[in-house]
Amino acid sequence: MPPCSEKTTLTGTWKLKGYLNLETDTLHLNPNTDDRGVVLTFKDAEKAGTIVGHTVSNEVYGTYTLLEGCLVDFSGFGGTKRGENEWSGKVWALMQGKADYSVIGQTLNLDFYELKTRMVFVKN
Repeated sequence: MPPCSEKTTLTGTWKLKGYLNLETDTLHLNPNTDDRGVVLTFKDAEKAGTIVGHTVSNEVYGTYTLLEGCLVDFSGFGGTKRGENEWSGKVWALMQGKADYSVIGQTLNLDFYELKTRMVFVKN
């Protein structure tokens, strides 16, 4: 397995813990702890994969491809179109294009360097 991740798969159900600003190292946790948050289920065979889940307001789905060097390419992300709060709405902007990933223990990190943001998920 590559040194950047314990696993070469994103398969599992993950709850978004927060967004880490990669410039300031500041973690923005879900401000509404009583809501359902963002939960995504990834399923792949270490190559092409699918995403199903929900944000605070919407059901979501998507596709992705795992590339060498712990890189993931999100080729499609969509869902229902109800209004989102600012925190969960950020998912829509991030889940486009490529990101670095790492799965370590019960944590999944998706690093979107161009947007200077890491999505930090915990196993659900």
